[in-house]
Amino acid sequence: MKRSPRALILLLVLMLGASACDNQAGPQLDANRPAKNEDGVVSKSAEPAAKETPEKKVEAAKTPADKLAERVIAASGDPESLSRLEFSFVPRRDGEEVSRRHHNWQPKAGEVTITAGEKDYRLTHLRDYDLTKLSAEPDQHAEAWEAIAPDLTPEEAAKAWGWFINDSYWLLVPSKLMDEGVNRQLDDQGRLVLTFGEVGLTPGDRYVLTVDPETHRVTRWEFKLQGGNEGDFAWSDYQQVGPLTLSGVRSAKDSEMAITFDNLRAQP
Repeated sequence: MKRSPRALILLLVLMLGASACDNQAGPQLDANRPAKNEDGVVSKSAEPAAKETPEKKVEAAKTPADKLAERVIAASGDPESLSRLEFSFVPRRDGEEVSRRHHNWQPKAGEVTITAGEKDYRLTHLRDYDLTKLSAEPDQHAEAWEAIAPDLTPEEAAKAWGWFINDSYWLLVPSKLMDEGVNRQLDDQGRLVLTFGEVGLTPGDRYVLTVDPETHRVTRWEFKLQGGNEGDFAWSDYQQVGPLTLSGVRSAKDSEMAITFDNLRAQP
């Protein structure tokens, strides 16, 4: 369940060069022997330079935003490694439940069942199809949807996929910061700003995440969505859910609106 495709990391190649002065005074060193001082100890300046490994090159290429994103991911955990993750997405206004959708997601198996009202929407083969692309014109991809959700119409299946993308992103965005297609930068307040390439259902979205410098947990996110809607929500009620650390409540600023997550369960 990726927003796809992952952002490319550029590798920096360190070019090492050396020049010798033909007319330099003093003894010329044998290029095949390390220089020694008068006590016979090899000079550190003459020791061969340590080779730069591919891992070191990748690390050197990471921006401050990349490094902060990786710390947030480590603090949250990896839901893709689970056999099962369950949660209910519950918007509330003035403390009263507005709606409820329950998600039973099996990342390893590539399946999810979304329950809305009295109806179950089961989607399979999540790893075999680009469901975001299929959702754009579901009727044009009826054969693919038949394989993914044989008990649903293409329109029902596409709607259920949209629910899952929205609800799971609200819950799991801390684990998705390094997904392909995610552009990361820090603003002048040190907040993590996310924009997107031509990926996902709404690539025009923009998110700004405030991260606690000690715990590396997200404490607030502000967003402006592709459709024009804006939001500013504080994150609270962090809890351990199997190997994951997740926020269970998102409270809107200057509003009685909140997004809560009930029935959080994880199976490794």
